[in-house]
Amino acid sequence: MSLKLTVVDQTPTHGDRPVREAPNSSVELARVCDALGYYRYWLAEHHNSIHFANPCPEILVARIASVTQHMRIGSGGVMLTHYSPYKVAEVFRMLASLFPERIDLGIGRAPGGTPLASAALAAPYEQLEEDTFPQQAAELCAFLRNEYPERHLYSRLHCLPDDGPTPQLWMLGSGGGSSSLAGYLGMGLAVARFIAPEACSPAIFANYERHFAQAGHQHRPSRMLALAV
Repeated sequence: MSLKLTVVDQTPTHGDRPVREAPNSSVELARVCDALGYYRYWLAEHHNSIHFANPCPEILVARIASVTQHMRIGSGGVMLTHYSPYKVAEVFRMLASLFPERIDLGIGRAPGGTPLASAALAAPYEQLEEDTFPQQAAELCAFLRNEYPERHLYSRLHCLPDDGPTPQLWMLGSGGGSSSLAGYLGMGLAVARFIAPEACSPAIFANYERHFAQAGHQHRPSRMLALAV
């Protein structure tokens, strides 16, 4: 079995370099990884962090895709609970049009920051207490796949440019809670063992593949395991 190697870059800050240089360090690292033959390079999203310096992975995705040649570039991931699925779909369809067959859209449920940062991201509205992530993920897939039923209000919306390629869709998780949803929606599943190693087991992928098969998707399931190395 061959393995396709991926880098998940959290754009860390370093004590010996100014914080403002952290994004450029990610660009430098991506150039090297592309030359070394890595298959994929993902950028994480964090808010109000003293350790990680990338609150907007879509911007670094565009920057890094423009200076690399071979790797797939994507988000690992966009913290979807903060955003409109329609807007995220528009951003990543544009990226996929600019860099065909090279863009991944990985989404996550976690806030990626402090409660105060989450409140500021939701402003001027109040944060919702219920879990909206499953609905948001389903809406995101429907926008990108043009799968809204004809009578649905959103079926009249176009996700421009709507005649081009789409990003490859992935769902991030660490304890298996999102594996059923990823399978049901036909997304790839990336499990972050470096976040919760005690909760990570092969049963997560087995559950994902079971729900994937039950949903009757025509394409094959995709799996990824993220380790701290």
